[in-house]
Amino acid sequence: MRVVRLWDATVERHLRVNPLSLGPKISADLQDIATQAGSNMTAIASDEPDGNVFVSGFGDGVVRLFDKRMQDASNIVMRVWRQHHTWIQSVHLQKGGQRELITGR
Repeated sequence: MRVVRLWDATVERHLRVNPLSLGPKISADLQDIATQAGSNMTAIASDEPDGNVFVSGFGDGVVRLFDKRMQDASNIVMRVWRQHHTWIQSVHLQKGGQRELITGR
């Protein structure tokens, strides 16, 4: 799968988010976010409580930081790290403070 698919779990529907809206999220059409990756996603985590920013690890060792509020699909990937050379098994965004990113392989 080369996309992250957003869902509203309370009603079990795909989620469409209007990035300009400060109001509630609307359950409607499918929203997919292209990972822009060359390998499979192996781990994912998001910031809480909003979940607008999330991080994913991939089978090739690459870690990508996404912001789903970005309107231009080519800008959704905010940052890419290529520090690992093998499968990422776990990613975590530290809450509060420095907002550190922790990865494991």
